[in-house]
Amino acid sequence: MAYILQSNRLAQHRLQLQHQLYKKSSENLLLEAGLKPGMKVMEVGCGIGLMTEFLAETVTNKGSVLSFDFDPDYVEITSKRVGHEHQVFIYEKNVYDVKDFGQQFDLIYCRMVLHHLQQPEKAIEALVSCLKPGAVLVIEEVPSMDGVFAYPESTALKQEIDLVLQTFKNNDIKYEIAYTMTDYLKSLPCEVELCQLFQPVCLTEDQKMIHAMGLEDIGPKIVSSGLATEDEIAALIVALKQELPSRKMLSLFKMVQVIARA
Repeated sequence: MAYILQSNRLAQHRLQLQHQLYKKSSENLLLEAGLKPGMKVMEVGCGIGLMTEFLAETVTNKGSVLSFDFDPDYVEITSKRVGHEHQVFIYEKNVYDVKDFGQQFDLIYCRMVLHHLQQPEKAIEALVSCLKPGAVLVIEEVPSMDGVFAYPESTALKQEIDLVLQTFKNNDIKYEIAYTMTDYLKSLPCEVELCQLFQPVCLTEDQKMIHAMGLEDIGPKIVSSGLATEDEIAALIVALKQELPSRKMLSLFKMVQVIARA
């Protein structure tokens, strides 16, 4: 895998703020997909465990949740958050290797993982292979920063979007998988039961800082890719912090939400 973000305290705080904006939509999507007590669930990319909690609470002790992340820091954080729950199992694992678990699931949930991968189709195929017949795959995926907007427009935000998208491209990461995953799922074959878009708007001052925090997070990778200097990134972060709080509307990433059945 070629994860180009970090997992430090700043990144963890950004994930918490981000979760505030996607939480209700993600939970509703899972319930619409049929998440219920007694299910055997796999969660792909647990991060700091915020959705792991919801999954565990919903399936109850009658079901189970197997959650994993390839980042050992996130595995440790999630273990501390929900490790005391019965029937919750947390592992350090690469998404390409999920067949190693040797298990099949009633529902597999994957949020904001695929757009970080160089081979997302291979990951999707691996996940589908772990579904029981008739089971459900729920994917929420963002096309990186494509489609992020501010009103009135922000020059600093436009510059950040360009830098982030170019960084993904330079590292051969297929962030466009959000746009093509339904066609790929149909070819496996899976029945795509739902495909829709959700895009939250940043309301609080803290939420409007997510973009600046994200640039701090990905900044070292932008620099190492030769797209900007450290001084240029620092200046752009300052500009984002100055410009974005005054915008009447500022979006976060658009999310493509898919429910597919094996």
